Amino acid sequence: MNKNDLPIGVGVLVVQDGKILCGIRTDNGLVCGPGGHIEKGEKPEQAARREAKEEFGILPQKLVSIGCIDSPDDGYNPTQVFLCREFEGEPDTDDEEMTFPYYASIEELQDSDLKLFPAFEDSLGLLLHKIGALTNDEKRERMKHDAGSEDLDWVTIRGQHIPLDPGTGLPVGGNPKVFGSHAHFKSGHMPIEGGGGGRSRAGQASPGIKTIKPSSDSKAFKNKLTTAKTSVSEDIRWRVDDYSHSAEDYDHCQKFISDKGSTMAVTPDGDIISVCHNENDRDCSGRDLLKKAVEAGGKKLDAFSGLFGFYRKCGFEPVSWCEFSEEYAPPGWDRNRDEKEPVIFWKYTGNYSSKTKTELDQEMADFLSKTKGRSGENGYDEAMHERDRSMEA
Repeated sequence: MNKNDLPIGVGVLVVQDGKILCGIRTDNGLVCGPGGHIEKGEKPEQAARREAKEEFGILPQKLVSIGCIDSPDDGYNPTQVFLCREFEGEPDTDDEEMTFPYYASIEELQDSDLKLFPAFEDSLGLLLHKIGALTNDEKRERMKHDAGSEDLDWVTIRGQHIPLDPGTGLPVGGNPKVFGSHAHFKSGHMPIEGGGGGRSRAGQASPGIKTIKPSSDSKAFKNKLTTAKTSVSEDIRWRVDDYSHSAEDYDHCQKFISDKGSTMAVTPDGDIISVCHNENDRDCSGRDLLKKAVEAGGKKLDAFSGLFGFYRKCGFEPVSWCEFSEEYAPPGWDRNRDEKEPVIFWKYTGNYSSKTKTELDQEMADFLSKTKGRSGENGYDEAMHERDRSMEA
């Protein structure tokens, strides 16, 4: 980058508990952190705060510039990169620009199965360069100076915690040998694939899938499901089904629990049930749960329509639906607060949608208007059988 070039883009590396905040871009399915264009009249710091708020729902309190990058052909050049360790709010996305927020270590982001947005990839490479540029004497001196500080944060690389200076936010220690070559974080050689639901991009799972383990204890699974449900926001908690199945019902199912209490099960005929992401689980996403379910033979599910966009982005397609019945309303549903959401029956096709929330809302409206909904006492069973018959064709 020419020293006279002003940045037209910003990127923010948000560090929390040694990991980097990232998500999946809805336009191309690539992994990325907060960032975007600097708007007219904005300073880079202002743009960084705005983008972090718009894409992840957080407001950075302190930003430290670690330099600029220039990634060919991504439209954000030059990009000024900031490090952030303090922010207000909890990471959340509205699925307009970004979805599936999660934290990952740099080592996890170097996983060859992950496809990173070029500017994000280069930002990580810049961070590694900053770490590697410190001499051993500088690291020892800074480690000695900051020893015992309760304000230190860190990044985790290959199992080693690299402290970040409380004043500057820059790395202050660590053995460069643990970083290995950071050539994987290359400069703009990864093409950006456009929208349209390409499976190889939008269908990739985060490293959190590795935290999901099989469980053989049906009672323990049921308890974990109930606990996970209590972590979900009260106004949408009613969508989580922890009441239809007893512990014994899970005996013949494949059951999975993440390290931090998220749950999912697959019945012998491939029905995916009891999917609940524990909101305290920052390592695993709901998308990871479904990816694991499909790997375990899951091929269908049903859910309230409020989750339409989520399942479309996870490779499922709607087939049939039934009207909401107050008679069979789930516990916690409130007629004065909640919509009467239809139950939609899905099948897995691997067609991952990359549409925006607005486009998905329209897709759902079109589906509900063009597909005959079932109603009455047998409406649920009729819609389920309609979906199952379509899968046999």
